[in-house]
Amino acid sequence: MYENLSLIYDSYMQDVDYEKWADYLTEIIKNNNLVAKTVLEYGCGSGNLTLPLSKKFNIVGVDLSDEMLSLAEAKLRKTGTELFKGDLRYFEFNKKFDAIILACDTLTMFDYEDIEVFFNRVYDQLNPGGIFLFDILSKSYLKDFIAQNNFIFDDDNVYFTWTSEDFENYIESYFTFFIKEGNGYQRVDDYQKQFILDIEILKKLLKQSGFDFIETYDFLTNNEVNNKTDRIQFVAVKPK
Repeated sequence: MYENLSLIYDSYMQDVDYEKWADYLTEIIKNNNLVAKTVLEYGCGSGNLTLPLSKKFNIVGVDLSDEMLSLAEAKLRKTGTELFKGDLRYFEFNKKFDAIILACDTLTMFDYEDIEVFFNRVYDQLNPGGIFLFDILSKSYLKDFIAQNNFIFDDDNVYFTWTSEDFENYIESYFTFFIKEGNGYQRVDDYQKQFILDIEILKKLLKQSGFDFIETYDFLTNNEVNNKTDRIQFVAVKPK
């Protein structure tokens, strides 16, 4: 999917304040009395969040998409940030990190079996006292907003439509891209599945992996999750 989405991803996400997002994650790290010298960002995508984070930390990025990594490399070339291609569930480093970040609701692409594998991987990859930060979209946002609306994006080179279908435990989104080629357009169809993830089940899986401090917040705040929360921020700390 990201081979096609990379063509318009940055334009589509241009209203997201990634500097504010990076500041928020940095503040969470500081509030947990952690001096993070090394940070690993799984699912770094096109590097939009990686770039402001690179100004604060020695950060390494991992993503599965060649196209997204190409975009990220262009943005991060001057920062010296290392980027790697890999599946976050299985990718291993020969060193550990003070903080691991998975942003932009990437976790919703995986079922609980894969998430359990990933949480174990993260735990093993963290230094003692290290922190794991990730976010998911709430059930109400996925089912009541994404699944119930159609989206259209148009720029000079790509036009795409986005529709979704609601199932019990997940939604499926269908994308149709019209990519400009010469005097015409090439049509490409794609889709993605996003799982409806339960907060308590995720907390249970984190505890099973060994994390002993787990909190959730209404995104970009320190407030408790409520029925109006669209994005849920998770914080998990590995014991020292």
